[in-house]
Amino acid sequence: MDYEEGGKHPWVDSIDADKLGDRLEELYASDIGFVIFRASDDQVYTKFDEKLRGLEARSNKRVRVVRLEAKGGTERLAQLMWGNPPLRGELVFDAAFNGAKQEFERLLKECEREEGGLFMLATARHRLGAGEESDLHYALKVYTVRTLVRWLREGSGEQLGSLSEVRNRVLTEEGKLNQSLSVVPDVAVCNPQGHWEVFEVETLFGEGRNGVKKIQETIEKYASTGVYVNIVMDPFGLLLHLHEVVQLVKEIRKDPPGIRGLEFYTVDFEKGLIKLQEFVKWLKGELEGSAG
Repeated sequence: MDYEEGGKHPWVDSIDADKLGDRLEELYASDIGFVIFRASDDQVYTKFDEKLRGLEARSNKRVRVVRLEAKGGTERLAQLMWGNPPLRGELVFDAAFNGAKQEFERLLKECEREEGGLFMLATARHRLGAGEESDLHYALKVYTVRTLVRWLREGSGEQLGSLSEVRNRVLTEEGKLNQSLSVVPDVAVCNPQGHWEVFEVETLFGEGRNGVKKIQETIEKYASTGVYVNIVMDPFGLLLHLHEVVQLVKEIRKDPPGIRGLEFYTVDFEKGLIKLQEFVKWLKGELEGSAG
């Protein structure tokens, strides 16, 4: 929604925040959705921001408002939010954001078709049925399997060219990895040192601001198992919850609950998966660059 200058202040004043909130509630679903408001007039921005703050407060954490200032570098920030997909040309933020989101979805779909659908075929749906798993969660699980297979091929020289080879090496939705582990991880692989690493996909859409609590509970399910725990998040979800995730990692690393290690990863279509610290470093660099 574009609110430019030019006599539109009265229109902004007449917006009923309650009705706007009701409309957004009607559109609400467990999947991700966005409404982008753009204003190039400071007064329009201030007036509308007041309404959005009220809406955010009354929405019971279902609506989250992210404020951005156009300082240049919008394409790079949009790419960061959606896994670093390629974008063409100089774009205003809303066009760059939507373009990057579409590329994110397209590249995840493309991953499911790679090598004759090998990675998709090797990735089991949720053990309780497809209805228990969103399309995005499953797509990220397939992407994680594909990334792990690539790492094993490049790092260990393993062929992993057939469905049975991939399934035997990279497990999905399988429990009983060892005697102390009764949890069923999304994805699991035995590393070259002979230790199990589990990869849990977390999207957090529809979880509100306390979504990171869900991640904490996922990590604590592996208490005293001695496995490496890796959390894989979509980049936009990680960005929205970045502060809480960083704090969670600090607290857990102070007193690890009987796990061998903890890492957070997110999607990067150039590198496969990147660690939390690399994501933070990249974000900081882009923000400093756009402000300079």
